[in-house]
Amino acid sequence: MSHFIPSAVQLRYSGAHGPLLRNDGRTKPIALDDIERLYGEFVLNEVMENPGRWVDVTAPDDAVLAATVNERVFTINVVPADRVATDFTVDADAGMITLPVNASMFSLVQALHTARQHEPSVVTKPAPPSMPYRCWSTRGGEIVCIVLPGIGKREIAMESAAARPPLRDIFNKVRDAEAKAWAGGLHATRPKVFVDLSDDEVESLLHRDTPLPRLRPITARPLQLRHTSDGTKPAA
Repeated sequence: MSHFIPSAVQLRYSGAHGPLLRNDGRTKPIALDDIERLYGEFVLNEVMENPGRWVDVTAPDDAVLAATVNERVFTINVVPADRVATDFTVDADAGMITLPVNASMFSLVQALHTARQHEPSVVTKPAPPSMPYRCWSTRGGEIVCIVLPGIGKREIAMESAAARPPLRDIFNKVRDAEAKAWAGGLHATRPKVFVDLSDDEVESLLHRDTPLPRLRPITARPLQLRHTSDGTKPAA
Protein backbone atom coordinates (compact mmCIF):
# COMPACT_ATOMS: atom_id res chain seq x y z
CA MET A 1 0.00 0.00 0.00
CA SER A 2 1.35 3.41 -0.96
CA HIS A 3 1.84 5.92 1.83
CA PHE A 4 0.66 9.50 1.40
CA ILE A 5 3.14 12.23 2.16
CA PRO A 6 1.32 15.18 3.71
CA SER A 7 1.86 18.55 2.06
CA ALA A 8 1.23 22.06 3.33
CA VAL A 9 -2.11 23.19 1.89
CA GLN A 10 -3.67 26.64 2.34
CA LEU A 11 -6.82 28.18 0.89
CA ARG A 12 -7.79 31.82 0.44
CA TYR A 13 -10.64 33.80 -1.04
CA SER A 14 -10.58 37.42 -2.09
CA GLY A 15 -12.84 39.58 -4.23
CA ALA A 16 -9.95 40.49 -6.50
CA HIS A 17 -8.51 37.04 -7.18
CA GLY A 18 -11.27 34.64 -6.18
CA PRO A 19 -10.48 31.31 -4.46
CA LEU A 20 -6.82 30.34 -4.43
CA LEU A 21 -4.98 27.15 -3.45
CA ARG A 22 -1.42 27.20 -2.14
CA ASN A 23 0.23 23.78 -2.16
CA ASP A 24 3.86 23.52 -1.01
CA GLY A 25 4.46 27.16 -1.83
CA ARG A 26 2.85 27.09 -5.30
CA THR A 27 -0.36 29.09 -5.74
CA LYS A 28 -3.07 28.45 -8.34
CA PRO A 29 -6.79 29.17 -8.73
CA ILE A 30 -9.35 26.65 -7.54
CA ALA A 31 -13.10 26.46 -7.93
CA LEU A 32 -15.37 26.75 -4.91
CA ASP A 33 -16.99 23.44 -5.81
CA ASP A 34 -13.55 21.78 -5.74
CA ILE A 35 -12.88 23.21 -2.28
CA GLU A 36 -16.08 21.69 -1.00
CA ARG A 37 -15.43 18.39 -2.76
CA LEU A 38 -11.82 18.05 -1.61
CA TYR A 39 -11.93 19.60 1.84
CA GLY A 40 -15.55 19.62 2.88
CA GLU A 41 -18.27 22.16 3.52
CA PHE A 42 -16.78 23.24 6.84
CA VAL A 43 -13.50 24.29 5.18
CA LEU A 44 -15.37 26.11 2.42
CA ASN A 45 -17.37 28.09 4.96
CA GLU A 46 -14.19 28.91 6.90
CA VAL A 47 -12.53 30.26 3.75
CA MET A 48 -15.54 32.31 2.70
CA GLU A 49 -16.04 33.77 6.19
CA ASN A 50 -12.42 34.95 6.34
CA PRO A 51 -11.76 36.73 3.02
CA GLY A 52 -8.19 37.75 2.39
CA ARG A 53 -6.74 35.32 4.95
CA TRP A 54 -4.90 32.10 4.19
CA VAL A 55 -6.61 29.20 5.92
CA ASP A 56 -4.41 26.25 6.85
CA VAL A 57 -5.99 22.99 5.77
CA THR A 58 -3.27 20.52 6.72
CA ALA A 59 -1.53 20.11 10.07
CA PRO A 60 1.96 21.58 10.61
CA ASP A 61 4.84 19.45 9.38
CA ASP A 62 6.20 18.91 12.90
CA ALA A 63 2.82 17.91 14.35
CA VAL A 64 2.37 14.19 14.99
CA LEU A 65 -1.14 12.86 15.53
CA ALA A 66 -1.12 9.30 16.84
CA ALA A 67 -3.34 6.82 18.65
CA THR A 68 -2.39 3.77 20.70
CA VAL A 69 -4.57 0.80 19.75
CA ASN A 70 -4.01 -2.75 20.96
CA GLU A 71 -0.61 -1.80 22.38
CA ARG A 72 0.47 -0.44 18.99
CA VAL A 73 0.99 3.17 17.95
CA PHE A 74 -0.84 4.24 14.79
CA THR A 75 0.07 7.52 13.11
CA ILE A 76 -3.00 9.40 11.87
CA ASN A 77 -2.40 11.07 8.49
CA VAL A 78 -4.88 13.65 7.15
CA VAL A 79 -4.86 14.16 3.37
CA PRO A 80 -7.04 15.86 0.74
CA ALA A 81 -10.21 13.95 -0.05
CA ASP A 82 -9.17 13.06 -3.59
CA ARG A 83 -6.28 10.97 -2.28
CA VAL A 84 -8.50 8.53 -0.37
CA ALA A 85 -11.26 6.61 -2.11
CA THR A 86 -12.98 5.65 1.17
CA ASP A 87 -13.75 7.32 4.48
CA PHE A 88 -10.50 5.97 5.94
CA THR A 89 -7.73 3.44 5.39
CA VAL A 90 -5.83 1.40 7.98
CA ASP A 91 -2.38 0.00 7.23
CA ALA A 92 -1.63 -2.33 10.12
CA ASP A 93 1.86 -3.20 8.88
CA ALA A 94 2.94 0.44 8.63
CA GLY A 95 0.94 1.47 11.71
CA MET A 96 -0.87 4.25 9.82
CA ILE A 97 -4.45 5.51 9.68
CA THR A 98 -5.24 7.80 6.74
CA LEU A 99 -8.27 10.08 6.80
CA PRO A 100 -9.54 12.62 4.27
CA VAL A 101 -9.58 16.15 5.57
CA ASN A 102 -13.38 16.28 5.30
CA ALA A 103 -13.85 13.04 7.28
CA SER A 104 -16.25 13.07 10.18
CA MET A 105 -15.27 12.09 13.70
CA PHE A 106 -17.23 8.90 13.19
CA SER A 107 -14.79 7.90 10.44
CA LEU A 108 -11.95 8.17 12.96
CA VAL A 109 -13.89 6.04 15.43
CA GLN A 110 -14.44 3.39 12.75
CA ALA A 111 -10.76 3.47 11.82
CA LEU A 112 -9.73 2.91 15.44
CA HIS A 113 -12.04 -0.10 15.71
CA THR A 114 -10.60 -1.49 12.48
CA ALA A 115 -7.07 -1.08 13.81
CA ARG A 116 -8.12 -2.79 17.04
CA GLN A 117 -8.99 -5.98 15.15
CA HIS A 118 -5.33 -6.56 14.34
CA GLU A 119 -3.63 -8.62 17.02
CA PRO A 120 -0.54 -7.01 18.59
CA SER A 121 2.79 -8.59 17.87
CA VAL A 122 3.80 -10.59 20.94
CA VAL A 123 7.46 -11.37 21.54
CA THR A 124 7.77 -14.53 23.58
CA LYS A 125 10.82 -15.33 25.63
CA PRO A 126 11.89 -18.92 26.17
CA ALA A 127 11.42 -20.16 29.70
CA PRO A 128 14.65 -20.28 31.69
CA PRO A 129 16.10 -23.75 32.19
CA SER A 130 15.15 -25.43 35.43
CA MET A 131 16.10 -28.50 37.46
CA PRO A 132 14.10 -30.64 39.89
CA TYR A 133 14.95 -30.35 43.59
CA ARG A 134 13.73 -32.52 46.46
CA CYS A 135 11.29 -30.65 48.66
CA TRP A 136 8.63 -31.03 51.33
CA SER A 137 6.70 -28.97 53.87
CA THR A 138 6.48 -29.17 57.63
CA ARG A 139 4.53 -27.65 60.53
CA GLY A 140 1.28 -27.94 58.66
CA GLY A 141 2.62 -26.21 55.57
CA GLU A 142 4.05 -23.18 57.41
CA ILE A 143 7.62 -24.08 56.40
CA VAL A 144 8.87 -25.56 53.15
CA CYS A 145 12.21 -27.29 52.79
CA ILE A 146 14.31 -27.59 49.63
CA VAL A 147 17.46 -29.65 49.26
CA LEU A 148 20.17 -28.04 47.14
CA PRO A 149 22.83 -30.59 46.16
CA GLY A 150 26.23 -29.66 47.52
CA ILE A 151 24.77 -26.93 49.73
CA GLY A 152 22.20 -28.48 51.98
CA LYS A 153 18.63 -27.94 53.07
CA ARG A 154 17.08 -24.53 52.78
CA GLU A 155 13.94 -23.58 54.68
CA ILE A 156 11.41 -20.88 53.82
CA ALA A 157 8.99 -19.86 56.53
CA MET A 158 5.58 -18.53 55.57
CA GLU A 159 6.28 -15.11 57.09
CA SER A 160 9.55 -14.83 55.15
CA ALA A 161 7.78 -15.78 51.93
CA ALA A 162 5.14 -13.12 52.52
CA ALA A 163 7.81 -10.42 52.84
CA ARG A 164 9.87 -11.38 49.78
CA PRO A 165 8.14 -12.02 46.42
CA PRO A 166 10.90 -14.30 45.03
CA LEU A 167 10.68 -16.56 48.10
CA ARG A 168 6.89 -16.39 48.00
CA ASP A 169 6.88 -17.78 44.45
CA ILE A 170 9.17 -20.64 45.45
CA PHE A 171 7.06 -21.30 48.56
CA ASN A 172 3.92 -21.56 46.46
CA LYS A 173 5.63 -23.81 43.91
CA VAL A 174 6.60 -26.25 46.64
CA ARG A 175 3.08 -26.31 48.04
CA ASP A 176 1.65 -26.82 44.55
CA ALA A 177 4.10 -29.64 43.88
CA GLU A 178 3.06 -31.30 47.14
CA ALA A 179 -0.61 -31.01 46.30
CA LYS A 180 0.01 -32.56 42.91
CA ALA A 181 2.06 -35.42 44.37
CA TRP A 182 -0.60 -36.20 46.96
CA ALA A 183 -3.50 -35.95 44.52
CA GLY A 184 -5.74 -38.98 44.13
CA GLY A 185 -6.34 -39.83 47.79
CA LEU A 186 -4.29 -41.90 50.21
CA HIS A 187 -0.93 -43.35 49.21
CA ALA A 188 0.64 -46.55 50.44
CA THR A 189 3.96 -44.79 50.92
CA ARG A 190 4.82 -41.14 51.35
CA PRO A 191 5.43 -39.75 47.86
CA LYS A 192 8.64 -37.92 47.12
CA VAL A 193 8.05 -34.37 45.97
CA PHE A 194 10.25 -32.42 43.57
CA VAL A 195 10.00 -28.79 42.53
CA ASP A 196 11.47 -27.31 39.36
CA LEU A 197 13.60 -24.25 40.10
CA SER A 198 15.49 -22.01 37.71
CA ASP A 199 19.03 -20.77 38.33
CA ASP A 200 17.69 -17.38 39.41
CA GLU A 201 15.36 -19.01 41.94
CA VAL A 202 18.22 -21.04 43.37
CA GLU A 203 20.26 -17.83 43.63
CA SER A 204 17.46 -16.22 45.62
CA LEU A 205 17.73 -19.08 48.11
CA LEU A 206 21.48 -18.57 48.39
CA HIS A 207 21.14 -14.86 49.10
CA ARG A 208 18.93 -15.25 52.11
CA ASP A 209 19.88 -13.57 55.38
CA THR A 210 20.47 -16.88 57.13
CA PRO A 211 24.02 -18.18 56.66
CA LEU A 212 24.74 -21.28 54.67
CA PRO A 213 25.42 -24.42 56.65
CA ARG A 214 29.12 -24.98 57.24
CA LEU A 215 30.41 -28.44 56.66
CA ARG A 216 33.51 -29.48 58.57
CA PRO A 217 36.01 -31.40 56.49
CA ILE A 218 36.72 -34.96 57.61
CA THR A 219 40.42 -35.46 58.27
CA ALA A 220 42.22 -38.67 59.23
CA ARG A 221 44.02 -38.33 62.54
CA PRO A 222 46.94 -40.78 62.97
CA LEU A 223 46.51 -43.19 65.86
CA GLN A 224 49.65 -43.81 67.93
CA LEU A 225 50.03 -47.34 69.40
CA ARG A 226 52.39 -48.22 72.21
CA HIS A 227 54.88 -51.05 72.15
CA THR A 228 53.48 -54.24 73.59
CA SER A 229 55.11 -57.33 74.90
CA ASP A 230 54.48 -58.98 71.53
CA GLY A 231 56.48 -56.32 69.78
CA THR A 232 53.60 -54.35 68.16
CA LYS A 233 55.00 -51.39 66.28
CA PRO A 234 53.45 -47.99 66.49
CA ALA A 235 51.16 -46.99 63.62
CA ALA A 236 52.67 -44.97 60.83
